[in-house]
Amino acid sequence: TVLSRCQRFDFRDIPTSLIAQHLEKICKDEGVDVSEQAVFRISRAAAGSMRDALSLLDQLLSIGQGSVVEEDVIRILGTPSDERTIALINAIADGDAAKALDELDGLIRSGLTLESAVHAIGEMFRFMMLAATCGADSELIELPQSQKETVAELAGRFSLPALVQAVAMTQNTMRNIRGITSARGLVEAMLVRLACADKFVDAKSLIERLERLSAGASAGDSLTDRPSASSTPSSRPARISGQKKKNLTSPQADRTYKTNLTKGGYNSNVSVESRHSPT
Repeated sequence: TVLSRCQRFDFRDIPTSLIAQHLEKICKDEGVDVSEQAVFRISRAAAGSMRDALSLLDQLLSIGQGSVVEEDVIRILGTPSDERTIALINAIADGDAAKALDELDGLIRSGLTLESAVHAIGEMFRFMMLAATCGADSELIELPQSQKETVAELAGRFSLPALVQAVAMTQNTMRNIRGITSARGLVEAMLVRLACADKFVDAKSLIERLERLSAGASAGDSLTDRPSASSTPSSRPARISGQKKKNLTSPQADRTYKTNLTKGGYNSNVSVESRHSPT
């Protein structure tokens, strides 16, 4: 009875682009100057919720002076700027682990948490993976058009398997650093692993190596499966030698064994006297 009088509403996440368009319309109607980068950063932080986006915009308008800039959004959200995140990823692309660690140290000294830093790095690697897979104009990349081109250029410095691995490593690191005191060591190890990827066995080379080994094994099996002239006649003696493993300790056992060979269709003239010799 109660369920029949209830109405059900299934809420779905609103795309980031639609949230950004609605925020821009509100700011235009209110005469507020807002940058495109700030609008997209607010929309991404809302995670599909228009109410959260409006609440964050209202908070920024209360501290601003008739304008909303990206620096204020970064300070309120506690996230690194895209420029600093791109600088860290450039260090990874250059294979400079020391510089990548210095960039991380700078983010932490600026007041950011490790979770925010790793989240920003993983999000940027995700955008790069999407740019390499779907193109720079994909709507899945929740960035302004000017930043999409920068992300696409940065993605060209990595292979697609490397980008996929980077996304997976950042996600695993995010899960592992929750609730532990030595989280910074895990994050630093992740950056060193990404920057020095050429010193480790990557997935592509491992797959190629396994394929070569598999091809060699298949060729070897095909050679061993071919019948040879020497293998055919030796099949019957092999069966006899297998039966000679029985323990024969008396002449009566010799006669019994010879009779069994005759009944089994084998040559009864095969000598079994050698079975009396100690092994």
